Amino acid sequence: MTGSGSGSSSGTRWIVLVVKVPAEPSRHRVAVWRELRKIGALSLGQGVWAVPDVPVFGAGIARALELTERAGGEAVSLAASGRGAQDGRRLREMFTAARSADWAEFLADCGKFEAELAKEIRIAKFTLAELEEEEQSLERLRRWHRDLTARDVFGAPEVSAATERLKGCVAACEDYAERVFAALHQVPEQRAPEEGRPAPEEGRPAPEEGRSAPEEGRSAPEEGRSAPEEGRPAPEEGRSAPEQGRPTPEEGRPTPEEGKPAPEKRRPAPGEESGR
Repeated sequence: MTGSGSGSSSGTRWIVLVVKVPAEPSRHRVAVWRELRKIGALSLGQGVWAVPDVPVFGAGIARALELTERAGGEAVSLAASGRGAQDGRRLREMFTAARSADWAEFLADCGKFEAELAKEIRIAKFTLAELEEEEQSLERLRRWHRDLTARDVFGAPEVSAATERLKGCVAACEDYAERVFAALHQVPEQRAPEEGRPAPEEGRPAPEEGRSAPEEGRSAPEEGRSAPEEGRPAPEEGRSAPEQGRPTPEEGRPTPEEGKPAPEKRRPAPGEESGR
């Protein structure tokens, strides 16, 4: 059901929604509430919402009515205005105050974005993955700024500051992107050591400190290895001389007289034995 009222001196007309959704299940009531909050509807009481009667809110109002009917609830939309100039101004002030709160939240998120970029630069975290994440955050800020601008019908005081702050975020992200590409294009010799990683001169000991010099760490041939005269016995010591270790031919071999048996005694011939 749609009602109408006389226009106020401000010339602003409003759409007032009276929505009633069953308490259970609660998800339907929450879905309608989120949709109305998303489009920037001004809450006038429990189940009562108002937005300026301009085309930017038409699609959101239609979705809220559809969600209400789907949940088995009831909704009434009214075209209205204040009874006098004071009422119209009051509605406008309330709506603009809600938009100021949205812009304040946006400015706070811009500050968080800039602080995050400053941190990445301070710790020299120049990677494509981090750049992609920061660009996604910047895109979210851009969409948010676009939506707030669309619903800020009367122009809150924070609009100019928010627009300039977004430009600053864009410039900061572009600067970070240039730093990332510069770091990725450096050759290893030109790349400065990252913070937290010691430089080669600090983390690695110098050859004179960490490694023993050849004279210290390794034994010199004269010390570590036995000289032929010390480690190996001289032929005179380790091997027996022919005179000491081996018997001479005269000692080791028997003489013909010793090795052979003595000749047997000659037996007498038969003639001799008979003559005896």
